[in-house]
Amino acid sequence: MKKLIIVLGKGQANLGVREYKVTNYALSSNLGNTIKTPFVGEAICKLLPNEFDEIHILGTQNSQWDKLFLRCYENILDSDEQKYKTFDQLTDKIKNENIVTELDISNVAEGFTDFVGVKTIAHLTEVGRSDEEIWKIFNTTIEIPNENDEISIDITHGLRFHPMFLTLAIFYFKLIKNIKINYAFYGALELIDTNTGITPIYNMKPLLEMIEWINAAHSFKNYFDIKPITELVKNESRLVKFSTFGQNLTDLLTLNSGGNIKTAAVRFRNTQDTINSCNINPLKFVASDIFAFPDILASNNFQYQNLIALANKYYEKGQYGLAILSAWESVMERFAFVFGNINIRENFDNWQNVTRNILELCRTEQNDAMFSRLFNKLKTLQDYRNAVAHSLGINQRKAITFLPIIFKLLTNDLQNAAIEKYKNSYKWLLDKPQQINKHK
Repeated sequence: MKKLIIVLGKGQANLGVREYKVTNYALSSNLGNTIKTPFVGEAICKLLPNEFDEIHILGTQNSQWDKLFLRCYENILDSDEQKYKTFDQLTDKIKNENIVTELDISNVAEGFTDFVGVKTIAHLTEVGRSDEEIWKIFNTTIEIPNENDEISIDITHGLRFHPMFLTLAIFYFKLIKNIKINYAFYGALELIDTNTGITPIYNMKPLLEMIEWINAAHSFKNYFDIKPITELVKNESRLVKFSTFGQNLTDLLTLNSGGNIKTAAVRFRNTQDTINSCNINPLKFVASDIFAFPDILASNNFQYQNLIALANKYYEKGQYGLAILSAWESVMERFAFVFGNINIRENFDNWQNVTRNILELCRTEQNDAMFSRLFNKLKTLQDYRNAVAHSLGINQRKAITFLPIIFKLLTNDLQNAAIEKYKNSYKWLLDKPQQINKHK
């Protein structure tokens, strides 16, 4: 169902005028078709007569319910005693600040339904004088759409901060409820054409696009999910490599799949020039956030450095199990580099045994304080890795507290060139990893 949400304000109350100025409204895309009215919501409905299935009007106790009622029935009010009585009572309530009821505004909704030919529902909202009232306004707004609805919002009227709630509601609808937003209307009375007397109604399409791009950039930056971005650029032929290489990199990252992360990151980073050549402005605005982490991966010289960076990123996102697995793989890759830049994926199980044995021998036989501390911590990391990989159970708090400590050691001590002195001492393990017990 397509729904339009309108805010009904008080008019220029600060100037003592409880009404909106009558003007000739027109959609900015079709200035030749105008509607003369004080209410931009009415103009929207009449300028797009078949666009909406339901209209929702939000207003406070002091909103122009009476003026809108008069607008709906002005041609028959003098001849319809009941309608005149309803109008008179509503005006008196608002003027004397008496309680406007749900029945009162339902009469306005009924009138607007007949006036524009679209079913209308009215909602009383709070002014927003307190935190509690602000949350009530937001709650009223977000309860309007149902699943699979399409929403349009008029952000023209209301108190100056009310459009902020509607903008936040748009974020909520898009990011949380996954509801499609068709239009964000703004009747720009301050931009009236003094020659024609026409006031444009803008569809704030860039606002809607930026919400989608912010969400897409957030998904990639925090979850390595590039699909929202590739969906937004799928019709741009110049961004095929951007999408393809981006997907390849994120597949490696989300699957914790070793592979050559640096090569994938470099390929993706090299597509930045294509962004500048295309006409998708929102992509240019979020590009720096999209490429921030791939730039780090592309700039690192070695695979083990990228695995340390990846472990840190997983930790930041609260994905502690993946952080532990990546941290342990960085250890394996570091020793593989020390022992001759070995490709550990050619015989992963064998190299894992080699790494474990190196750690055990270094931990028990070396007197160097720095390396003694390092290798003891790496042994703990190995135990955590086994627990995560084989669902053996783990002390969550200790593991989470341990990770920043091991990251610092991996970044500093493990990358210390002095560690390469163990290459000759334990090179025999490459051929006979099972003989550690005999050696001891």
